[in-house]
Amino acid sequence: MLQNRADLKVASSNVIVQQANIDRAEANLRRTQREYERAAPLAKKGTLSASELDIALADYESAKADVTMARAQLQNALATQEQRQASLESAEIDLERTKIRSPINGVVIERAVDPGQTVAASLSAPLLFNIAQDLSEIQIEANVDEADIGNVHEGNEVTFSVDAFPDLEFDGQVNQVRLAPNEANNVVTYTVIITADNPDLKLLPGMTAIVEIVTGKSENVLRVPNDAIRFKPAAGSALAEKLKTAEAGAAATRSGPRNGPDIAQLKTSLGLSDTQAREIETEVKAIFAGMRAQFQGQGAAEGNVDRNALREQMRQQVSAVYEKHLTPEQFSQYQQIRRQMAETRSGQIWVQSASGDIEPFTVRFGISDDTHTQVISQDIRAGDLVVTRVRSIKE
Repeated sequence: MLQNRADLKVASSNVIVQQANIDRAEANLRRTQREYERAAPLAKKGTLSASELDIALADYESAKADVTMARAQLQNALATQEQRQASLESAEIDLERTKIRSPINGVVIERAVDPGQTVAASLSAPLLFNIAQDLSEIQIEANVDEADIGNVHEGNEVTFSVDAFPDLEFDGQVNQVRLAPNEANNVVTYTVIITADNPDLKLLPGMTAIVEIVTGKSENVLRVPNDAIRFKPAAGSALAEKLKTAEAGAAATRSGPRNGPDIAQLKTSLGLSDTQAREIETEVKAIFAGMRAQFQGQGAAEGNVDRNALREQMRQQVSAVYEKHLTPEQFSQYQQIRRQMAETRSGQIWVQSASGDIEPFTVRFGISDDTHTQVISQDIRAGDLVVTRVRSIKE
């Protein structure tokens, strides 16, 4: 550093010297120019010899060359001064970088070096300290199984607990769903970033959290035990035959699209008049017939038809029919029913009546947890007995 500063002072002094050389060269130039200007008329009159005039001219030209050289030397001295200035600034930067500073303000979690220890940076910067910027807000990296990741989205509510506080439950929110898969022992998981507030600083870095992500929430709805959904009557039993009969009757009376509500359900749900129901049913059947012909004409047998495009086209045409014949309030309810059906799946549960008869009911299943599943049906009421298993008594 001191050497660089001394070099800069020398270069600055050289600039001053070169400026003085220019002043001296210019003064000499003015003197030789006046001598030449006086010698020229005398040579014309014959009072001065030609050789003396040539000497005066040569002195004048030499003085001009000295001025040019002095100016060039000044430019060289200025360039040298700039070079020494750059070298000094580079040395100052190197000196400044010998002080190691944290890029952020925070809390030191881990220290990897001791005072006085030599630190050398090679291709990669060495770890000196592990610093948490703000412990009042924490981030959880949760591993979610590939079977469940489809239900996780940004903004989902999260509850979690830690072993240090088993009686406390903390709240958070899904901030990011990372796309890179993690595979271990043939199990694929995805990293979900969860953010949570930590105002009391109870949660510390490195803690293990047990996380529950809320993918859906419904209040004041019907629910049944998951065992009731999994119940299937034994093949060849009376209940199995009853299910076949019920499914055949439902297929014979269905007048709407297979993936949507039928007209009988909508007539009750939306309060349709007989005229509305009749006109909607007629136009929807015509759409289905036209789609069927289009499906067959596009080579369905050869597999050349775009099924998704046809379904979307049919959905738009059917929606236009309902919008034409329904009031704004009825059409809004219809759209809500359609969204509900898109977010749920259909299935059967078995219900025991007060007389002891067991009947199958087609319902739609909503959100589910480990024990219960939401049921959407107009035929099921709270308190109805659902079947989870049937035990036969041998006589």
